[in-house]
Amino acid sequence: MELSKLFATWWSGNLYHKEQLDALLNSTDVKNFAWILHDKCPKDDNPNELKKPHYHYVIQLTRQQRGSWFKQFESEDMGTVFRQPVKDPKGAHDYLIHDTEKARKLGKYLYPESERTSTITNFDIEDKKEDENLAHYFDLLRLVDGEITWKHFIKINPKRLHMISNMKNACILLYKEKHSHVQADFDNDVIKDGMRSSRAIDPDDLNRGMRPLTPEEEKNMPF
Repeated sequence: MELSKLFATWWSGNLYHKEQLDALLNSTDVKNFAWILHDKCPKDDNPNELKKPHYHYVIQLTRQQRGSWFKQFESEDMGTVFRQPVKDPKGAHDYLIHDTEKARKLGKYLYPESERTSTITNFDIEDKKEDENLAHYFDLLRLVDGEITWKHFIKINPKRLHMISNMKNACILLYKEKHSHVQADFDNDVIKDGMRSSRAIDPDDLNRGMRPLTPEEEKNMPF
């Protein structure tokens, strides 16, 4: 999946301009942050030379955002904000000073903890259930917008398979809301059959013995 379409609350990355970093960290969408200037890192291909000084950061957002959220801090003069979703906030926080097993094995320079600025005191993924629910809601929006199919939705949200009926109703409401100009009968047999068939996924994916949608069934889906 493209980075710009990924949703996450925790992100890490690097950039080269302090004013760009300040703009990022001062955003009202940022709940907590940590950063450090890496100015003593040897080049991988030439240990006798140092890499260009750059800032590494870890941020916790107030809510999940797409990777495209970072584009507001990019410009032609300051360039790209490199970013990636974080699954292990503490590990990302430790990496800022290269205090990780992998960094030590690679012989990376160990920065003093005093050079790291951080407001993060709790590395637990807070409100994990709410984050998961929000992620599923955004996946439904992607489904309504035609970015993914029902087959893909169930593949990436297998725990929601037992809630498919509720998901179906939510999807219909979202579709009506986003396409209010479309006059369609959502209670007709074609749509019902399509929704029932939407539970089908490849048997090899989750070993549930369900079949994939046929081209005709996918064609009859309302989104």
